[in-house]
Amino acid sequence: MIRNLKVLLAAALCLCSLGAVASASQAAEFTAPGAGAAETELKLLPDGTGKTAHWVFDISAISGSPSISTTCSQIGGTLHSVPSVATSVTLTKPSFGGTCTDSTGQTATVTNHGCHFTFTASGLLHIISDAGKECKHGKQPITIVTPTCTVEIGEQTINGIKYHNVGTTVTVEAINLTNIKYNAKGSSCDFGTTENGVYTTGTAIVEGRRSGAEVEIKWDA
Repeated sequence: MIRNLKVLLAAALCLCSLGAVASASQAAEFTAPGAGAAETELKLLPDGTGKTAHWVFDISAISGSPSISTTCSQIGGTLHSVPSVATSVTLTKPSFGGTCTDSTGQTATVTNHGCHFTFTASGLLHIISDAGKECKHGKQPITIVTPTCTVEIGEQTINGIKYHNVGTTVTVEAINLTNIKYNAKGSSCDFGTTENGVYTTGTAIVEGRRSGAEVEIKWDA
């Protein structure tokens, strides 16, 4: 009986181990086929010049009105190089550029004082602090400044990033990301700190290069 029990336990442990391996193998990841030990430099590019290239961030009072919207024509920054397989990539010092305006058409200035974006292959966006800085409200966050409103966005984790393989590139889609934490103050947005920020539009393309030549990047669910 004891011997049979040992055999059953051993079999159970073996099955658990196989299950763990299977789960690990099914985890989402970014891949650069054929990279081997060589690293692939990743570059973030605008998704065309139309609406999909724009990044739109909406905030509102807890009651839902009034609403403030900021639109920037593109997002930039440097993605870390990756080996042949990675479960996340970090966009260092993301910048929102091109032309940024608020919902009334007035110029908005979006400044990143000390934050990085880490995109996980599973669909999370981590806003994290740059080394030696504090990406927090009242410290060194991302700020959106218009003539009547200042918004601060700091460290947090946001769910809902989507990826699509398009040819040899990967499209990063940040559409309808909800419950974004922020602090807003000003004559048009004296909302304080709340969590109802929304990205309604935002798409970019990730391109891979190795030894100066473009190489394939893939997202595997």
